[in-house]
Parts: sequence; structure tokens; C-alpha cells
Amino acid sequence: MFKSINYVLGVLENQPHLEGVKLFGRLLKCWPQIVGDTAAQHTRPHSISRDVLYVATSSSAWAQELKFRRTFILKKLNAEFPNLIVDIRFSTAEWQD
Repeated sequence: MFKSINYVLGVLENQPHLEGVKLFGRLLKCWPQIVGDTAAQHTRPHSISRDVLYVATSSSAWAQELKFRRTFILKKLNAEFPNLIVDIRFSTAEWQD
């Protein structure tokens, strides 16, 4: 018997091993509120590894600018996602992906 797509998505959403995927999705949605609309247009959270958020930037100038704002961004992230992120790394390396 076939199940509806909504049923399948509901089952997938409730899988415990997908919790990290859901958190990352939430982070992507609120990223503009965390860094501001202009910075969000030039940045993209890429991954989280060992409590470090890796963010792709459109240029090295944006990476440098956000490094200066790192502490402020971390405070906003930790207010929204307690105990998820301990550091942020900005790089142009993954921007083209």
C-alpha cells in the first residue's frame, strides 16, 4: 500500500538520528535574523562539525568582516540554539557549492 508524501515526511521528521538535520534547517531559516539581511546574502552556513559552525562567504572581505563580528554572532546563535555552537569559521572555500 502506498503512503502519502506528508505521511512519509512526518515519519522522517520524527527520526531521532535526523535531529541534527532539523537543527541545521532551523539555523538556515533564521540565519538572516542572526547576521542581518545584507550579510546573509553574502554568506551561507555550510556545516557544523565538533560544535564549530562553518560558514561559506562570497568573498574574503566578507569573511574578514564577519570574523570581527564573530563574538556578537555567537551570542545570537547561542540565544537561539543553546549549547550547539562554540565557534564559527568563515571561508570562501565552499561558496561555489
